Amino acid sequence: MTKQFLKKRVLLISFMVIALSIYLLFFPITVFATPATAPTMVLTADDHSINISWNNVSGATGYILDYAPYPFTGIETIGSIDVGEITSFEVNLWENAAFYVAIRAYDQNGASDYSNVDYFILKSNQDNSYTTDGNPAYLADEWLYLGGPPGGIGYDVRIQPDNSNIMYVTDANAGIFKSLDGGKTWKTSSNGIGSSFGESVDIIPSFCLTIDPNNYNTIWSGTQYTSGVYKSVDAGATWVNMNKGDNGISERELSVRGFTVDPSDSDIVYMAAEVSSWEWNNGEPITTCGFDRTKGVVYKSLDGGDTWSKIWSGDNLARYIWIDPRDNQTIYVSTGIFDRHAYNSDCDSFKPGGVGILKSTDGGKSWQDQGVENGFDSNGGLFLGSLFMDPVNPDVLLAASYVEFEGADSTKIYRTSDGGENWISVFSEFEVSSVEICQCNNQIVYGAGKAGLVKSTDNGMTWQILGRKNWGPPGVIAGAAIDIQCDPNDCNRVFVNNYNGGNFFSADGGTTWSNASDGYSGALVSSIAVDPQNPATLFSASRGGFFTTTDGGATWNGLSYGDAHEQEGTKIAINPLDSTHLVGFIIDAGHFPLYSEDSGQDWKGASFFTEGSGLWQDGEPEGSESVMDLFFAPVSGRKIYATIGERGCSVDGGCKGRGIMVSIDGGGSWQKTGLTDGLVSGLAINGDDESEMYAITYSGTLYHSSDAGTIWNLMGSSSVNVTNPDPDMSFPPQVATVLALDPFNNKKLYHGMNPGGIRVSLDGGASWSDSSIGLPPEIRVTDIEPAPNREGLLYLSGFHSGVFYSLDGGKSWLKINNGLRNRSINNLSLSADGSILYAASGGSGVYRLGSLIMSAKGE
Repeated sequence: MTKQFLKKRVLLISFMVIALSIYLLFFPITVFATPATAPTMVLTADDHSINISWNNVSGATGYILDYAPYPFTGIETIGSIDVGEITSFEVNLWENAAFYVAIRAYDQNGASDYSNVDYFILKSNQDNSYTTDGNPAYLADEWLYLGGPPGGIGYDVRIQPDNSNIMYVTDANAGIFKSLDGGKTWKTSSNGIGSSFGESVDIIPSFCLTIDPNNYNTIWSGTQYTSGVYKSVDAGATWVNMNKGDNGISERELSVRGFTVDPSDSDIVYMAAEVSSWEWNNGEPITTCGFDRTKGVVYKSLDGGDTWSKIWSGDNLARYIWIDPRDNQTIYVSTGIFDRHAYNSDCDSFKPGGVGILKSTDGGKSWQDQGVENGFDSNGGLFLGSLFMDPVNPDVLLAASYVEFEGADSTKIYRTSDGGENWISVFSEFEVSSVEICQCNNQIVYGAGKAGLVKSTDNGMTWQILGRKNWGPPGVIAGAAIDIQCDPNDCNRVFVNNYNGGNFFSADGGTTWSNASDGYSGALVSSIAVDPQNPATLFSASRGGFFTTTDGGATWNGLSYGDAHEQEGTKIAINPLDSTHLVGFIIDAGHFPLYSEDSGQDWKGASFFTEGSGLWQDGEPEGSESVMDLFFAPVSGRKIYATIGERGCSVDGGCKGRGIMVSIDGGGSWQKTGLTDGLVSGLAINGDDESEMYAITYSGTLYHSSDAGTIWNLMGSSSVNVTNPDPDMSFPPQVATVLALDPFNNKKLYHGMNPGGIRVSLDGGASWSDSSIGLPPEIRVTDIEPAPNREGLLYLSGFHSGVFYSLDGGKSWLKINNGLRNRSINNLSLSADGSILYAASGGSGVYRLGSLIMSAKGE
């Protein structure tokens, strides 16, 4: 669908049930022979036209378009049109036209089964707007999980073999999600998975998922860092941890990377896993090469997971396990992945080490290492994060090698046709982190990575490049592709799950892609900004880049265009006078801010250059300095301030900083202000007089300017305990985090702490007092949002503890966490009328508090 159509498309919770009923009404069972296969239909639409296309069915002499009004009102409303031999058409229709559609093929024997049913509603881009109920956000019953923006630590994507509508994805931040409509929408399916961790102990670290080939209701899933070995016997509705602590699994913090069930016996289960360095190094991690140096293990169960025995351990993590269907004693295991290093890595000598492929011909009793002598490259080629077995000829396997290791140079797809005795490189132009042979046609193979997308139509011998770095849905960055899944019934339908990028879907064999993550997000969102003129429009910065929603979070669109086509977004801000004007920061896009003047459809890189200042001259930053935060001046709009500091400073007041920079041309160029030193953690600008502003450093030092930042006066210190934390409490050093100015009193300031709540000043920062009644003492305050139209009402977020509000100007606080799946909240954004509050979480996307009311414009 086009962007406009997606933004306005009505979501039906019970769509699959309705669609199934309509199918049965459309197409009663017939007694004559039908063509071999039904076509697969693709529907796209914009404001006033639709385009329907479908694949050519071998032997078909023509096609029938079946249609019925949406919503469905009865069998008598179904119509059919014989469209002849064509396989696509486009037609203009009236505004608000709404129909179900499907395609059938026919030959001399009659009509085929139906294609997939889809529906459209032609809504103008200008039809609807949103209003609020006018109530303050804290009165809402609970937070709404928005399932966006796309992103997270995606891992596996799986399609149920007998029903392509049933799918599963895993995310190491957000858990397991299930789809009943072929990946269009997702709902959480993590009931019973108790292996949580993270800052707020809300992360559900589901890593891998395998459907039992003998019983599709039995599913296996493993967790990261927590030795979780979960089994479901009801198609993911509930889960039971099979690792009871005394069943043969010796590691306590295992990361389970994959399961394989014997296709002839469901009691025989293999498990591949990673053993982190702290597991075997007395609790201390080893990251001298940049990533953790890991070992690996393979376990086997003969009783459906009740007990396990270790059948392999070695110098790199184990991931994929394949069983030869002709002989269940023949097993292959891949080892390594791109973001872990091997126990046998040698950083000083720039030797990545690794293991390669393992093969056993006796059910795991003994193993043969397939390594350099079998054809793999020694300089990174033994990190094989992807392995796939040909479903027709199991002697053919494909493997993808890639590791981020200084000096490594082996990003290849390897192929063997003799069970691994000899491996040859068949593609090496760029990094591919995942590869899959289609079950429906073993000649078709897909490979994907953050650097590009490839396809083979000859069983992996030769490859066509379908896209490079910009492959994927428009405006969305493809993260590191971690798993690919071909629809077992249609090789043109392909899903890719990505680190950071979310779940992608292609209906045309990889030519075009759409987001397939609606309802599912594990995104770590750092910054959000609501449109001051429209409470339903929100912009976000996350590890996956920039995103926006214009319907309160129901749908999301990527904004990673132009210079912003990179990952690791950390900040985004919106001009309070012009909502098309944005400024943001992305770590991987360089050291400077980006700005857009068309609502994020294009981004340009700014230029830091201050002659003779010693500050980031000629585009070169000093050390690890970068943009920490961005602030628009509330009156002029074109003036923007950026705080400059050293990343990773949240608990260290001794970190370096370069004060504050300013742009007076909307973000195109920057110059220093009068504050050129110190790590500024908070900036507050007077909404009535933007020449007045306050800045606070991590050490609690407060500065004041009355001339828009040219001259700064030292106001004193909040006396946070940077070096001497309370000896009676096991807290790290205390630092100041954020700063806010009361909109009704320009002498009243609030600043957050890490840890320890907030402090309030009533005299412009000359003196401070604690104001944390109701807040947990260990809270790390990440944001303070005073309501602009209700005196005394404030909102506060914490990285450990969720969201709180105060009705008495910060004297006391009440918790509002109902509905939050993840209480690690990084940022808040409040609508202009105070009725809608958005929260950016560290692992489950964005949440909304407060109701939006959709109304037609002009009413």
